[in-house]
Amino acid sequence: MAVITFENYEVLEMQYSENTHYNEEINNGNVSLENKFQFEFSLNDEENKALVTIIASIGDVTSETQPFYVAVTLQGKFSYDVEEDTNGEGFIAYLKSNAVAIMFPYLRQIISTLTSMANNYPAYIMPTINIAKFLETENH
Repeated sequence: MAVITFENYEVLEMQYSENTHYNEEINNGNVSLENKFQFEFSLNDEENKALVTIIASIGDVTSETQPFYVAVTLQGKFSYDVEEDTNGEGFIAYLKSNAVAIMFPYLRQIISTLTSMANNYPAYIMPTINIAKFLETENH
């Protein structure tokens, strides 16, 4: 039985800005966008609810090597049952890795759709990542 249940998500913010400083000649058609992620977790123990927020920012509007900047803030709503076994993991660690892994495909799709709608460059498809390993190496 699952310890957490994904109820829903909502987009709190979306932003797309074209970078007027981008120099296509410098990049020879090869673009490597910078990805930055922030994660926030809050629990409501009285109602057994958790909010997980992912803030993603990709690109830059000041660099000659980044064609655009896109930012998305996504908030997921989860319910949880702390009585369930979490295989020895602390509940917060379990929530972090699993909730972010559940929400990450939604984030990827939103960013892909947003960048494709700008119609200036091909849609940016974020790479898939091993969430547990990423969180471990980034000390989240």
